[in-house]
Amino acid sequence: MAIVRPQLLYFCDETGTVDDEYLAVAGVAIRAERANAIRSYLRDLCQSCNVTREIKWSNTRARRDNVHRAFVDYFFSLIEDNQAHFHIRFSRMSDYDHTLSGHRRKIDTVSKAYFQLLLHRPGRFYSRLCDIFVYPDKGECTERLWQFRQSLNTNCQSRYGILGSFKHIEARDSRNEIILQMLDVVLGALSSVRNGRHEAAGAAPAKAELAAYTLSKTNLLSLGGNSIRTERKLSVWNATPMWQKGQRPRS
Repeated sequence: MAIVRPQLLYFCDETGTVDDEYLAVAGVAIRAERANAIRSYLRDLCQSCNVTREIKWSNTRARRDNVHRAFVDYFFSLIEDNQAHFHIRFSRMSDYDHTLSGHRRKIDTVSKAYFQLLLHRPGRFYSRLCDIFVYPDKGECTERLWQFRQSLNTNCQSRYGILGSFKHIEARDSRNEIILQMLDVVLGALSSVRNGRHEAAGAAPAKAELAAYTLSKTNLLSLGGNSIRTERKLSVWNATPMWQKGQRPRS
């Protein structure tokens, strides 16, 4: 009889404006049997705040019924209760030679950041015990990610000793996946902090306040360091390229 393993859902997204110094990619890990209850709770939050539109970091506004802040509170309550784990990876984009990433250049650099996040966070932490189903937000940087599932499994086997744990990769439209909307708000806020946008002159007050509030929920003083490698619940990773810019040999 085949062994039935727990199913882990891994929702992931990226953020970074044209002028940002740091790209951020992040993922939230949730057991499959918990996902629908989380979606239901988020929909109830939207209803209680009289919000019908898609919730995103970009549409953060000052309002009496602050659904964005409610999403942040719920997100970190899930982490505190060990119902979800959160992993974020920052990379300074100026450190990378995008011509070496692929013909799509910067887009391929971002796609590779996703690959590294998946390999070294859900791959490292959960592949021994769970089957992993990946749901990135739909976009240019994730449209080909499904093609690298076998490569993820091969790398996972060589590094962590397990083959075949990544079962499925499917990009989803965040308009139809409210868990991705919750992740977008948290990721956008923390990216704003890492890039110093929340303290810049002319920063929107509602976004600046929510960014600082979201950082406070992490219980971290700064996002500039790295969590220990065994930290699963809330992991911060500031990545550096294997090769210094201009030093990698071209094939």
